[in-house]
Amino acid sequence: MGRLRDTQQQIVDESRELLKKNDRIVIQSPTGSGKSIIISEIIKLSVANGNRCWVCVPRLELLAQQSAHLTKWGVSHNTISATSKESNAFMVHVVSRDTIIRRLDKIKNKPRLLIIDEAHLGLDIQKRIIEAIENDGYKVKVCGFTATPELLSGRGLTEVYQGIVYGASIPYLTECGFLSPLRYFAPPLSGSEDLHWSKGEADATELEKLLAEHNVYGDCIKYYRKYGKGRRALGFCRSVDASEKTAAEFRAAGFKAESIDGKMTVKKRKMLIDALADKKIDVLTSCMITAYGLDLPAVDYLFMLRPTLSKALYFQMVGRGMRFSPGKNDCIVFDHVDNVKNFQDPRYPGVPLFYIPDLTWNFEGTDKRRVNKKEIPEIRLCPNDGYAVCMKACPCRECELYVPRGENEPELIESIPLSERNKEPEQYIITDAEKQEYQDAVIKYVEIARTAADEDGLDKAIRKMLELAEKLGNKPMWVYHIVNKQKHVIDVRILYSMCRVKGWKIGYAWVMKNQLKQGKAIEEAV
Repeated sequence: MGRLRDTQQQIVDESRELLKKNDRIVIQSPTGSGKSIIISEIIKLSVANGNRCWVCVPRLELLAQQSAHLTKWGVSHNTISATSKESNAFMVHVVSRDTIIRRLDKIKNKPRLLIIDEAHLGLDIQKRIIEAIENDGYKVKVCGFTATPELLSGRGLTEVYQGIVYGASIPYLTECGFLSPLRYFAPPLSGSEDLHWSKGEADATELEKLLAEHNVYGDCIKYYRKYGKGRRALGFCRSVDASEKTAAEFRAAGFKAESIDGKMTVKKRKMLIDALADKKIDVLTSCMITAYGLDLPAVDYLFMLRPTLSKALYFQMVGRGMRFSPGKNDCIVFDHVDNVKNFQDPRYPGVPLFYIPDLTWNFEGTDKRRVNKKEIPEIRLCPNDGYAVCMKACPCRECELYVPRGENEPELIESIPLSERNKEPEQYIITDAEKQEYQDAVIKYVEIARTAADEDGLDKAIRKMLELAEKLGNKPMWVYHIVNKQKHVIDVRILYSMCRVKGWKIGYAWVMKNQLKQGKAIEEAV
């Protein structure tokens, strides 16, 4: 049985404290944060206090998936579904939401703890279930789990829940190796800004016409052939008809592709998902069925042919490829419908939300999502690399998109491949002559680093400084403090340069930046 990571234990501890003050809370648990083990730990603690527990899931596939997770983490349980009933022999049940709605008047033993998975879905149904349990004055504690605590309608989850616990950020989980790095591509699609929208979805007829006029289906296959051949691909489409058409286009191009939809039997859907996992098919397309809850970590190529204004749906789609899997180096995301433009943080214009460490969610509600064509930021794309989203602090001078770096450019750079950090060498004694030589070298390369005109010049100087740090027995942050001439200002360029030179994960720069803000990194200097 596994042991909770520090971030998971923190979620459990904070949730218990919040439940002491409130009856209903949300736990924001991003992809890769280990939701199943967190749920299992919360259940174990509750059962140890003599409480019955339910885990309510919105779909049959998630029922089997959640049951398997509880078994994995040693939680004895039963299921309540169309083919199974409540049992007095078990303290824990995994419950199908649709089944329990039909059996609200037949509950034998009410739970003291109700865990609702995908809590951003079916808010009114959640209310009905809770009200049915509490109809005679009985009280139940409720924990809603979701990676995306926000509703497109503008309604707040506060209609049901009184507080929220936030999990670790996607950049942090990626930096720690719990999520696969993303490579995000967004080939331009002129005319997408003229689509009409209803309930967060683009008009299906207009979208199909736009995709056909710009040969997006052909481009989708072209990019998969170039960047994704041999990878397991999931495609997200606007309708079942579009999903079937996309699969047919891939088959015509020589790939093994299938479409999956909610009208299929559970057995057939499972067969298709397993076929993708086993590489018996190359591409699996769908309208909606694979967007939520699909547990297929090996997926390493995603393509979106479905524009949306739902931040939750956007994250759920991309989240299908974020999970870590042995042998999986990264996940490629091809956004063929400008979703990256629909979801922007004004603090980081042009940056996909998955790279932002302090993402905000509309938990309270009222901020209904709308398209404002005038406020869509410029997305920097690399025409030399399949229109990959470029986040270099200093764009390549050779690039046609190059512009001089401005003072307010977001403090982000391109993703750095994950690699293991080496152990710091032991400190050793050096001679006086060596000390003088090293001091002269330090003065020289500090000046070069401070006056460097571009990343290459800065990296060369930082590389030399890091080598000197090793020889002097100093830790890497010694380099930062020596090179940074404005002690009251955090110079993120130096942190990013250190990551590039050392081959560290990009999240290290974010961690050190936050520690510098709190005055903690000074202890790391020597």
